[in-house]
Amino acid sequence: MIYAVLEQDGNVINPVEKEFVSKFHKSAVKRVGKDGCAGADVSVLKHPPLFGNRWLVICDSGIPKKFEQLQPDDNCIFLRFRSKDNLKKALAVLENYEFKIVDNYTISAEVMCNWISAKLNVGPKVAKHLYNRVHGSQKYVVEAVDRLSVLNNVTMKAIDDLVDELGTVTVAQVAGYCIGADTRITETEALNFIYQFRYASKWLKKSMIATLELYYAVYSLMDNGTLTLQNFREFLKTTDDKNFKLCSEYRLRKMIESHDVVSTELIYYTLLNVRCMPIGLDGIRFLIGIIKAGGNRECL
Repeated sequence: MIYAVLEQDGNVINPVEKEFVSKFHKSAVKRVGKDGCAGADVSVLKHPPLFGNRWLVICDSGIPKKFEQLQPDDNCIFLRFRSKDNLKKALAVLENYEFKIVDNYTISAEVMCNWISAKLNVGPKVAKHLYNRVHGSQKYVVEAVDRLSVLNNVTMKAIDDLVDELGTVTVAQVAGYCIGADTRITETEALNFIYQFRYASKWLKKSMIATLELYYAVYSLMDNGTLTLQNFREFLKTTDDKNFKLCSEYRLRKMIESHDVVSTELIYYTLLNVRCMPIGLDGIRFLIGIIKAGGNRECL
């Protein structure tokens, strides 16, 4: 029997695979990659396993090459698809086989909130607050739970401090995008944000400069060894530097993590450009050019 499973990438909340694996002996489970038989001895699939009357063959990348070698008529074939388009394309290949579609792409709010409560040991109110904070996005729920799991007591305030509100583009994200440090937003989202505040160019300039100055301060301290990923929490508690007055632990950590992909020189160069930005619509056009460069100095 073939099961075509539609599931989001990285689903650890209620993965269908766990249910399937629980019904088979460990030695009767085979994993096959996109290249099919490469790296897997599929000849054994022609005969029943030692414990059980059929194999569970898990294919993480849809239908592999030489699919027929998996003996789909005799074994349980688990085909995982990450998008509806990929599943739709695969149906033509499966039409000559008996198969079932298992749609586990969308997880209900109740299931997600229960998972949050169990993982973080919080009540339903706090769990729902986190769920709403990221608009129920499975990917960001998992990411947020992983981030918050280091805390002994997760509160709604801690969630607000450590988890960005999904769907809300900020000027800090736009500034980060301009230097190639923030990939959470797209160029279109950054441009839409600028258009929304096209009549507030003075505020945009001031806010962009403040964010870039913070990036520059972080990178400069990292370059001389004062600030590291190991000491940033203690640094934030003890520093008198005004640049860090309103900086959260989460924001500072994300800046530190981007240090390997963005140069201090590029941040300073972009900062100088923004400082030269005129006020008014000419300034907005100027800023659009910086956004389109997206961390590429040659485009500036």
